[in-house]
Amino acid sequence: VTSQQLIYSDWSRLLFWNSPKTLVDFQAADGVIGELDFKTRQGSFVGFGRLRSDGRGRLWTVKGGNGREAKILAFQLPLTTGESPVVTISAPLPVLGGGTLTWTWWLYLGGIAYQPSCDCLWLSDSEYNRVFRIRDVSTAPLVDIVLGQTNLSGIHCNQGRDSDDGYIHPVSPSQDSLCHPGALAIDNAGNLSVADNNLEIAGNNRLLQFEADE
Repeated sequence: VTSQQLIYSDWSRLLFWNSPKTLVDFQAADGVIGELDFKTRQGSFVGFGRLRSDGRGRLWTVKGGNGREAKILAFQLPLTTGESPVVTISAPLPVLGGGTLTWTWWLYLGGIAYQPSCDCLWLSDSEYNRVFRIRDVSTAPLVDIVLGQTNLSGIHCNQGRDSDDGYIHPVSPSQDSLCHPGALAIDNAGNLSVADNNLEIAGNNRLLQFEADE
């Protein structure tokens, strides 16, 4: 919910309602993004992930699925029917200190959080068992922090100590490891909270907090 709109991710489309304070039950949406109309579904099984407003008039999300490249998108608020994103970010991205970071189409199932102090976007990559931060996301995207792994090539649950199979419960988490991380949130002090689990039963089933000054 923003001050102007209620926005809902309905898999392959974004639905929005204007003037959320006056909404009533069963009220039709005022607009749609991602499909031609409220009823049409193109059957591509490509969907929008979690949504996050950045307080700067933009709505961030990830769109992916069905083996297609996952892209990080930002839309200008308030939304209008059929509008295109004002920012589109694709993999790979450069990493501070050298190298690149990539992701799979599963990125759209992860969490997303915006850090206003550095124009930074945090994303959780459930498939690769890590959380990463993109700084200067609006102008010159650069990955500067990766949590959950010891290096850029690390992609496995609990740094390789547990199975990547989401239906096999991990038994060897550590303070600095992750397994299928999900939702993310930044508090007013800049601390990052990470749900270290995702979807049905995958992950370490714990909530972690990383302090802003760490």
